Amino acid sequence: MEKVDSLIKEGNTLLNSWSWFNPYKDERAAELFEKAAKICHHNNQNDKAIDLYDKALKCKIPDFEKAQIYEEKANIYSLNSLKIQDMEESYLKAIYYYESCTYFNNNLRIYKKISDYFYNKEIWEKAEKYLDLTSQNETSSITRKSYLEKLFYTQIHMGKYNEAIETSKFISINLESSALRWSLTQILFKAGLCALIEDKIICKRNVEQYKLIDTNYNKRPYELLEKLITVNDVNDFTDIISEYNRTSKFDEIEQLLLLKIKETFTDNDSLL
Repeated sequence: MEKVDSLIKEGNTLLNSWSWFNPYKDERAAELFEKAAKICHHNNQNDKAIDLYDKALKCKIPDFEKAQIYEEKANIYSLNSLKIQDMEESYLKAIYYYESCTYFNNNLRIYKKISDYFYNKEIWEKAEKYLDLTSQNETSSITRKSYLEKLFYTQIHMGKYNEAIETSKFISINLESSALRWSLTQILFKAGLCALIEDKIICKRNVEQYKLIDTNYNKRPYELLEKLITVNDVNDFTDIISEYNRTSKFDEIEQLLLLKIKETFTDNDSLL
């Protein structure tokens, strides 16, 4: 790639020149290395692109440019499942340098990138950390709700049922628009199943609260929870679930929670 070689040669020439004649030689050289790196990345030569970004970082450049370069490096690392740690470290360095020049909105954008990456890859521990950070810093009600829901589902996958219950409460009290309340029943129903895994008494108390919070609620999910609270026999449990499922299909998360509840029955069909 002649163009890349030419850009690297020009950058090196600048770095070796007298500063008195080229006071901005480092910034100009870094720009040339970045341009070469982007060409390499476009041509799927990602290792070479990373090397060129590192070369640009060795130049004396402003923090904002460093942040941009680290973000570009992280974007490349995200394409390689073997480079997840490098990706995370590069994104965090980008955040550090954005913060140093008070570009805080860029940090939130990067937190979203990291959150979505780990959530989609089902790397739950990392996803929980960054989804929490994203939801804390997001100002848009719709976007915050989206990341809180992802945090809620992540905690369920991790078996952190009490934390998921708390997150569901936070979702319910932060819905500023009625347009955002359409999925509230689904969230609270799942939170009720989480509570049923942990403690029947807590579940009963929570269901009463859910019915007060969810004023336009679909009664059936809450009625199901109230029935399940009273069940002491695994066969009765199965019958109730089967009957409900004929008209209202359980989604994947609900099935996961129901199986967990079923596991709480002992061999003699008594709930622990």
